[in-house]
Amino acid sequence: MLKLNRFRSWLPITAAALLAVSWPAAAQQRVPADLATTSQKAEFIGNLVSRSVSVSRIEASGDAAAMESLARARALVDQAKAGLKGGAFEAANDKLDQALALVNREIRRLSSDEVHSAHEQEMYRRRLKAVNAFLSAYERVAKEGSNQAAASQAKTIRTLIGKAEGKARNGRHAAAIEYLDDAYTLARGDIRKMRQGKTMTRTLDFATAEEEYDYELGRNRSHFLLLQFALSEKTPVGSVVGRIAGNRETAEGFRSAAETKAAAGAHPEAIDMLNQSTNLLLKTIRMSGIFMPG
Repeated sequence: MLKLNRFRSWLPITAAALLAVSWPAAAQQRVPADLATTSQKAEFIGNLVSRSVSVSRIEASGDAAAMESLARARALVDQAKAGLKGGAFEAANDKLDQALALVNREIRRLSSDEVHSAHEQEMYRRRLKAVNAFLSAYERVAKEGSNQAAASQAKTIRTLIGKAEGKARNGRHAAAIEYLDDAYTLARGDIRKMRQGKTMTRTLDFATAEEEYDYELGRNRSHFLLLQFALSEKTPVGSVVGRIAGNRETAEGFRSAAETKAAAGAHPEAIDMLNQSTNLLLKTIRMSGIFMPG
């Protein structure tokens, strides 16, 4: 027969281990319920539902359903102990099994919810990064085309991003992702419309070569973002994939060389290299299947 102090020694075990706790099957199936074994079982499960790691986890979760199950489990233990005094050992044993099952069920569910929540948080972080990248490209394209309507739309997109961040701060990542999806859809649709229109014209006057370099660097970065957008839209296959990757690597090399030249003060040469990079990116975006004028 199992000793009482052995049951007490189980109490400090981790919540993960408690998921596997169940009264030994052999005791349930082969040993008739009697006062001694059922009393020991009642003490163990009574401790489980009152001051164990599992109870602490349920109470800390603030989950209403879990708290309700815990209250039911405690009531079942109380009923089982009362039944023991009247000799209803089998009925008491059944109630103890029900109490244990309730606690284990809620611990499993809370563990599953925690995993799901972590997944949603990661999805949110990735989506936010992507939306901010597309918004940067969107604002650059709108600025190049002097598109006032697009500038106003960019404010709407930023508002959606702000709402998403607010939801995320409150732990509502699923709702936050919905706002980000709306923002992404707006930016993606408008980029397509702007790029399918006529070639954009602009008159730019730069006070210095350094100022022109800064502008061309921003334009180059926006084309890298537009290439990312193009790949997500069209998902090219076959030999085109390798050619796109090669062109992107070459374009990155041009930009890296331009940044080196600019750091040395050779801004005119840096501008030429940036233009080579941007032109190659423009060609690569078209290769992906999206029309780009200019």
